[in-house]
Amino acid sequence: MHDDEKKLADVHPDSIFRVKNGKEIKNIKQLLKVLNSISHTSFSHHVNDEKNDFAAWIRTSVGDPELAEMLEKTTDFKSTKEILSDRIELLEEKN
Repeated sequence: MHDDEKKLADVHPDSIFRVKNGKEIKNIKQLLKVLNSISHTSFSHHVNDEKNDFAAWIRTSVGDPELAEMLEKTTDFKSTKEILSDRIELLEEKN
């Protein structure tokens, strides 16, 4: 599997991200889908001035440090979705 394909693939079952609302995320496409359906409150539980759970998960479990770095620079809900969407589009174009 090519490196970019790995960044779009499902993570190991032990590394599935569980959102505060109970949804499970296995890959970055699912993360974007969940972000489009959760509340600002749920988002703020995971991304705030103290932490960015999504960036940490992407760095350690997904293996995309570039995307993690971009996400760490914002706590804005809309910006997070845009960064994620742009990254998915770029990775899909490469495949």
